[in-house]
Amino acid sequence: MRKILSPLQHRWQRIHIPVWCDVLVVGICVVLFCVITLPALGSNSSYFDEGYSAYLAHLTIPQAVYYTSLDVHPPLYYIALHGWTSVFGDTITVLRSLSVFWGCVSIVFAFLIAGRAFGRRTAWTMLPFFVLSPLFIRYSETARMYTMALALGLAATYILIMLRTSRHVRKRVVLWVLYGVIVAAGMWTNYFTALIWLGHAAWLAYEHYVIQKKLPWEIAPVKGWLGAMILAVILYIPWIPALLLRYGDIQNNGFWIKPFSIDTLASTLTTGTLLLPAHDTTGWLAIGLIVWTVIVVWLIARTYRQLDGTKKPLFRLIMFLSFGPIIFLILLSLPPFRPAYTYRYALAGVCISMMLIGISLALVQFKKRALIKKLTIGVFLIGILMIGVVNVFHQGSRNLDTGAKNMLGEIIKKVNETTSSIEPIIIMSPYAYYAASVYETPSHPVYYLYANAVKGGGVTRGLVDMPDRRSIKNVDSFVKKYTSIWIVSEDKAGTTLALPPAWQKTRSMMLNDPDRGTPTAYALQFRAQ
Repeated sequence: MRKILSPLQHRWQRIHIPVWCDVLVVGICVVLFCVITLPALGSNSSYFDEGYSAYLAHLTIPQAVYYTSLDVHPPLYYIALHGWTSVFGDTITVLRSLSVFWGCVSIVFAFLIAGRAFGRRTAWTMLPFFVLSPLFIRYSETARMYTMALALGLAATYILIMLRTSRHVRKRVVLWVLYGVIVAAGMWTNYFTALIWLGHAAWLAYEHYVIQKKLPWEIAPVKGWLGAMILAVILYIPWIPALLLRYGDIQNNGFWIKPFSIDTLASTLTTGTLLLPAHDTTGWLAIGLIVWTVIVVWLIARTYRQLDGTKKPLFRLIMFLSFGPIIFLILLSLPPFRPAYTYRYALAGVCISMMLIGISLALVQFKKRALIKKLTIGVFLIGILMIGVVNVFHQGSRNLDTGAKNMLGEIIKKVNETTSSIEPIIIMSPYAYYAASVYETPSHPVYYLYANAVKGGGVTRGLVDMPDRRSIKNVDSFVKKYTSIWIVSEDKAGTTLALPPAWQKTRSMMLNDPDRGTPTAYALQFRAQ
């Protein structure tokens, strides 16, 4: 379809803009992203997953590889975190800052993808939507592998787009090899990067089999992709037994993830834009989100109709990567499979959807008052996302799937402020120990009950195999070394510990969930009388 360009747009397209402007735009967006994320890294309590990341990062690389094979994730992120903490330290801020780094890498590749596929000016318009994606910001503030997996997925997508334009045979071979290596690295980081690779495969199949109606043996890109995937599988072979073992265990014994439902799908929209579950998106906020959704659907559809034949295939790629991971994740969560749908596993799809919105806004054409219309639409769409960014600050490290808020870090900080004398902190649950151990100090070391760790198994296997550092096997023998101790827990039942008769409770603290008003962290001090 012929493009409709206003005189202002014609003049805009004729202006030559130096490359350093691209660097400036990306730099400004990276700085904005860091200004949003970095101040929050130390303000919210860590939770079990982050504590487990910290625990594995303290181990040697072979140990980390072995113990994560007992969990549900592969080891490359933990290896990277091990190196990161070896250089910068192991505070909760440092642990989380690695995710900020990978978030910055993701921003760069998002810009490169949009710029190479649709032009530099389109990339400029797209970038604020990507940077201000609430879910992207939320998981850039956690000590987990999700932004690293996103960065690798975007890097592979950029290579795929380069391959569509490169005609040099040797260069294409090098790019396919690099693509295969990145695919393998993604699988070594998070199993759900497979959703991105499936999106690539679906796009290639659609473009060549459906649009061009070619047979498989007639298509060089498909042959190259298959060769790259064979390389990726070869590089991934050492981890395949662990993958199959964990997958079989989950399918046989179940997992904590709730069954997929319509509410889950609705909450994906509300969480991806406002960082709120569907049942909390009410009143004017719900009306605003409905209008936002209608505008986005209309914008994408209008842009697609207006694109010429050279841009449509790449636009379809972004669409496949926006909706494909979410659709695949839904299918993998329906019977006979165990539920696997959680928002962080859909992170790539949500973030690339934000890219799609920004790209559509940049490319859409209007006959009259194009600039005013685009500015009005852009301000409204970004405004809704900004509400989500504010909610990132408000919710902190609240679990997006369960709604629970972990405040162990906050209450241990209060314990650390009580005295400078040595008072050990005892954690009853080995899972809570992982989250709490990040906050231990020389005056308040954190210990766990060895018997409870043995009952846990799985991710607590390391506590069982290496108990010497912080385990308590005999409570009576342990407390004889001190005159005062603290018991800290996420629930009241977790503060119950059989102590010798001479020990009496002398102080208690409790923290409530600031939104729900319910108790969420307890600390009791006991002294020998």
